Amino acid sequence: MSPVYGLAESSVGLTFPTKVRTPRIEYVDRQRMMQSGHATPFASPHHDTDEKQILPLIGLGHPLSGHQIRIVDPFGREMPDRQEGEVEFKGPSATQGYYHEPDKTQTLFHDSWLRTGDRGLTMDGELFLTGRTKDIIIKAGRNIYPHELESAVSQLTGIRKGCVAVFANHSPHAGTEQLIVLAESHHNDDDTQQQLKSQIQSLAVNLLSVPADDVVICPPRTIPKTSSGKIRRSACQDLYQTHRLHAPQRAVWWQTVRLTGVGLWHTTKRGLSGLGDYLFAAYMWLAMITLAVPVWILVALLPSRQACWHVTRAGARALFWLTRTRLTLEGQANLPPKDTPFIVVANHASYLDGLVLAAATGCDHQFVAKQNYFANRSPAFFSPKSAATLLSALTSNKACRIQKRWQKVQCLVHR
Repeated sequence: MSPVYGLAESSVGLTFPTKVRTPRIEYVDRQRMMQSGHATPFASPHHDTDEKQILPLIGLGHPLSGHQIRIVDPFGREMPDRQEGEVEFKGPSATQGYYHEPDKTQTLFHDSWLRTGDRGLTMDGELFLTGRTKDIIIKAGRNIYPHELESAVSQLTGIRKGCVAVFANHSPHAGTEQLIVLAESHHNDDDTQQQLKSQIQSLAVNLLSVPADDVVICPPRTIPKTSSGKIRRSACQDLYQTHRLHAPQRAVWWQTVRLTGVGLWHTTKRGLSGLGDYLFAAYMWLAMITLAVPVWILVALLPSRQACWHVTRAGARALFWLTRTRLTLEGQANLPPKDTPFIVVANHASYLDGLVLAAATGCDHQFVAKQNYFANRSPAFFSPKSAATLLSALTSNKACRIQKRWQKVQCLVHR
């Protein structure tokens, strides 16, 4: 397995290694990287190398065919190799923007390039990520990457793994950003918490060469996460600023009951909506049967073709009115005069075509049907008087001749 890079705005995949390999790890000078953003190569580290001297970066491969990536500074200027900046890309898999969100879409693009919101650099054209733009903490002229300290603090005994958030908090008094470490722990006694805070401060100094401005030990389930388990640092910052970190947490059983109740409510709501559809379908069938019986009887008894069509047309329009079905007719001006024969062809198969034509056009139509249609008793009931006016049954010989002619037309078209 090899590390790769992708994002939803690029239909997931963007950079992949060009060949099967072990993960590429480049070690760079941590201090140079934090101060200037330049990835200066560091000699292969030994087991006794101080961690605060080196920063490992993982190679994520090259862009897929047809795609391009670049690294830019805050002014949009393209950066050279090994210089950190914001990652931008373009290619056939790039999104066109946010659905019905023109303002967000405008901020997403930089000319023809799409902003990823990730920070990184390239080495020999290969992408290396360093973090998220919105998560980078600038303190004492250094770029601090939260995930490094979060990973180290999670390894401490007494700290819940994966439940550590490192974020910046703007200090209105000093006018600078403060480094805040928020960690979850089951220990609530003061002595143990003080020991944990001291260990976290030591890690911060060793890794970042600067201490944290504040370390907060909070109870479990305090740190907000996304549905995929990622730390929501901006939400943690909001909790910190509004002093709600130590607010009483709801019990797990209560959250389970609440989620179950919400799920049952939505299921019931969907069920009621489906019940309404079934009730409307039953009402429509009832209306259709109620109208069909007298219409069929009248069509069978009336001797005049025009009278049969008037009854059929009135029944079809009554059905649409009873079911509140809106019938819109466009292009009527394209129909020839009433005395001129013409053919109307539906672009789909539906049993409602006849009803729609009868109700909408106001013309007397003849319908083409298979000969076995008259094997049913219903058409046979009124076929001697009016079926010939409504249905022109094709004999098998005529059907064969029409089919052969149609095949000849298709051959001419393909030629």
